[in-house]
Amino acid sequence: MSVGPLVANMINRNPVLLASSFSSLQSLAAGRAVLGLGTGAPPGSKFALEQEMIGRRLEKKRSQSA
Repeated sequence: MSVGPLVANMINRNPVLLASSFSSLQSLAAGRAVLGLGTGAPPGSKFALEQEMIGRRLEKKRSQSA
């Protein structure tokens, strides 16, 4: 059996904290952890409300990581 968080939204997570948390989970799950990464919903999507509510937009983060 695998263990995982479904898909972690990279827009709302600190990448270092996410990597550290996943590493801990991987150790606890004896190598059975699965990590899914996503970029969040595009602007205008009904799922983009979470990013808009916390003041993070997809275009802004993409330009910061490029």
